[in-house]
Amino acid sequence: MQTTDLLGLDADLVWTTGKAFAHLHTLETAFTKRTAERRLQSLGLLPEPLDENHLVDEAGRRPNPLLLSWALAKWRKKRKRVFFCQLKDLPTGQPCLHANDARQTRFWIPLSGKIDASVLMAQLSRLQQEIDAPIAVLPTGELAGWLRGESSTEAVELALGAFLPVIKDDAPRTVSVSNDLHLKHLEDQSIYMIREALAESNAAVLVYTGSKSSSVLLHLTRKAFFPALPPVRLLLPSIRHECPELSALKEHVFTAMNGSGENNGASITMTAAEAETDLAKVDIVLCADRPELFSSDSSLAAVFASNETPLHRARYEIGDLLNIRASEKRGLNAIPLSQWTDIELWQYIDQENITILPLYFTESRLVVQREGKYLLVNDAAFSLQPGEEIIEKRVRMVSLNEYAGQGVVASNATTVPEIVLELSAAGAKPTRRAAMTNTQRTSAAE
Repeated sequence: MQTTDLLGLDADLVWTTGKAFAHLHTLETAFTKRTAERRLQSLGLLPEPLDENHLVDEAGRRPNPLLLSWALAKWRKKRKRVFFCQLKDLPTGQPCLHANDARQTRFWIPLSGKIDASVLMAQLSRLQQEIDAPIAVLPTGELAGWLRGESSTEAVELALGAFLPVIKDDAPRTVSVSNDLHLKHLEDQSIYMIREALAESNAAVLVYTGSKSSSVLLHLTRKAFFPALPPVRLLLPSIRHECPELSALKEHVFTAMNGSGENNGASITMTAAEAETDLAKVDIVLCADRPELFSSDSSLAAVFASNETPLHRARYEIGDLLNIRASEKRGLNAIPLSQWTDIELWQYIDQENITILPLYFTESRLVVQREGKYLLVNDAAFSLQPGEEIIEKRVRMVSLNEYAGQGVVASNATTVPEIVLELSAAGAKPTRRAAMTNTQRTSAAE
């Protein structure tokens, strides 16, 4: 049974236990602070207080402990007051923003009307004004989801960098028509190759690594058969130095395809052991990345390493569109993006609004400088070497293939057009992705 009378403690104020005592004293229902605290407890007004050990994001995942400890240490050094915040309905069912600090001093702000990120940021500003000092906010649960994408202010600093990333799919659900004739030509050529390859296949897989090129390949494959389902299974192999952002993107793609019924639930994530048996009969692999990207224990590497599978003897790419037929002794590793340059890929991503790995875009991220390179501190297994310090820097990943060895680079490119301009200013050469000689293709196949 819901409590309907909260004695006015659900009024539109920034409430503290001190304010609550003064209010209840006025009503002559509490004459000591201890009595007021018991009354608050009997009303069920306040949830359990939070600390750094009880924080989760909107998906129930714990934050990165290394980054969380770094943030708390930074705020203590700056003498900022840290608040652990959560959304919890009052006993009347009214939404309410609750906050407590490390000493478990309690605050609550009853909410009314529509709740969105701007409303919650405004309420946090009210909390800061009540404190009359800059604050740092560590949200948990539903509140963490609302505040993703919001920017900190001088008075209210948000701490969401310690949480694992969430991939949001903003791509349209309908087939678009390219307005750029050159991109349209490349798109048509790639779709033709995809259709021809899959028409000759009895058991095809599409390798999705999370790179921008594999995201384009997946988009083209779905577009090639829209509105029908693409006759290909999805393979999500592990790569060198998997990161949380990449894992989140793969999970997003896997859920999106299986959740929408695509491939009739045939989308798969395989271990190396499963790959030995499940991929033994695969005759065509659609791939947008070079094999050196894959880790030694990935499912795709296991297939390439096996002398018994046709893929080990596969040609590296389809260079001649007319020579598409696969024989029993030779599988095909088809790379439909072989004629695309890096800049053309980016232009197509922008045109089609394709969801890609957020690391490609510049953000303020936590890094360490090691051997002249910036390395992201985005993995719970990351360990600092003696003398290293975590710093904040605006960086982005240039390519997934270079991420493990080269780390990230300082940049100001936050959008695809800015990335294209950055590449052009750096003198990026329009090198085609099929820059392999026939000898290289033969050695790669054998």
